[in-house]
Amino acid sequence: ANAGRSLQEILNVLNKEGTLWPDIAMDGGIGQKTIDALKAYVNTNRRDPEAIEKLTMMMFSAQNYHYVQI
Repeated sequence: ANAGRSLQEILNVLNKEGTLWPDIAMDGGIGQKTIDALKAYVNTNRRDPEAIEKLTMMMFSAQNYHYVQI
């Protein structure tokens, strides 16, 4: 659930204040709304080679933060 919550939070941050897709609940469940938001992020940034790298690095950072906390 931690990774799911992190992904949801990151997608909301990358959402340009709710203008690209509806913000999603940070409940940790990877449901259709989370998948749709991830697809929207990928489709919106198809021409930006660094976009997926940015998302990946943000997920790594969230994971590192989580492990430091425990």
